[in-house]
Amino acid sequence: MKAVQRDGYASSLAAALQVLLDERGIGARIRQLWVLPRWAEAVGPGIAEHTRPITVRKGTLVVNVDSSGWLTQLTMLQKDIVDRINQQAGATPIKNVRFRLGETSGGPERTKPAETAPKPLQEELEASRAQWVQARCLTVDDPKLRRCMERLLTRDQMDRQRRQRVQETETVKERSR
Repeated sequence: MKAVQRDGYASSLAAALQVLLDERGIGARIRQLWVLPRWAEAVGPGIAEHTRPITVRKGTLVVNVDSSGWLTQLTMLQKDIVDRINQQAGATPIKNVRFRLGETSGGPERTKPAETAPKPLQEELEASRAQWVQARCLTVDDPKLRRCMERLLTRDQMDRQRRQRVQETETVKERSR
């Protein structure tokens, strides 16, 4: 965000304010914090649903993630996410993203892990869940990021599908007692 200058003076109030903030060393911090309310816009609804940006410390954006599966996948997408945020900001306020397990406002409630062994990954994803994944990925323009997001969302939906089936099985067992 460079100030537009005319004869050495800022030509608008916004530009003048930007010059003042930069002179006082506050401009960079504001550009970093600018990212927080625009997180969902930068990463898309699928990722935003499972994450919440918390703060920015020394150029590192700290983001809470609602599950370890999402944490793993997002960690692999770190560079792409930083690039997308900085591209949207029109500068490079964010140098790194640190993902950690924690509370998220948009994510689903966490449930206790099932005590039974998970079914193999070859299990078929239900059609409605597969359609949900596809719908969320349509908004991502970058093909590499879209494929990664598709894999991530598919794994998440597989986990949810397994948990639902385990809960259904436990309910049937309890009713038969």
